[in-house]
Amino acid sequence: MPRSAASQIPHDRRRLFARAFTLIELLVVIAIIAILAAMLLPALGRAKERAVRASCINHIRQMLTALYIYAGENNERLPDNANVGFWAWDMPTAVGTAMEQAGRSWQIWYCPGLKPHFDSTDFWNLWNYAGTYRVLGYCMTFPNTVTLAPTNWNRDLIRSATIQVGFNTTLTEGPAQRVLVADVTISAPGQMSPNLRHTYNWTRIQGGYFKPHRSAHLRGNVPHGGYTGMMDGHVQWRKWETMTPRTVGGGSPVFWW
Repeated sequence: MPRSAASQIPHDRRRLFARAFTLIELLVVIAIIAILAAMLLPALGRAKERAVRASCINHIRQMLTALYIYAGENNERLPDNANVGFWAWDMPTAVGTAMEQAGRSWQIWYCPGLKPHFDSTDFWNLWNYAGTYRVLGYCMTFPNTVTLAPTNWNRDLIRSATIQVGFNTTLTEGPAQRVLVADVTISAPGQMSPNLRHTYNWTRIQGGYFKPHRSAHLRGNVPHGGYTGMMDGHVQWRKWETMTPRTVGGGSPVFWW
């Protein structure tokens, strides 16, 4: 009497087949993994963004400390940018050296939100970009900063400023409202109408460096917002939708906060 097909399979091989997954079981496992990944990826993205923001806040606080030290040694006066450079984040080399001498490393002058487009090598190259000025990853509000509207200049740490906010309206800003340091949020030259911000280019701003520049804290291809370091020492987040242009002139990028 002939044996059945199953009885002709060696015993060890029958045990191997009994342990194997079926195609349906594999598909179910893959589907479960995909669902879990879809649930975890947004949480991981938020955690990464929180870490970047925490690092940015730390950078700005260290910059504020360096400015306080500098001002304390210069009758409360802040450095003068002396119209050196071409963009609002250009800082004279001598001023950068003075900030380093105040005990703060050059790395803090670059927002971690600019990574991974820029890495540490890029930051070092920008810090040593030209003989007379350094290209930063934040905008400073020193007097005579190139293209920065004079209403945003800060000559010292002790005075309030009266600015024009309308045809017949002025506003006095005290230390809690005056910005000393601002995250880099930039649009292309000439793009400076708040009502058209959603149509602007925030990620491919070409300058003298071989890589195009971009805004720091992005949400896709538009900014999410940025931090500002205030004269009284606190750091605050500003949503992109509430920012206004701070620079003038048609040939350079527009800086916002």
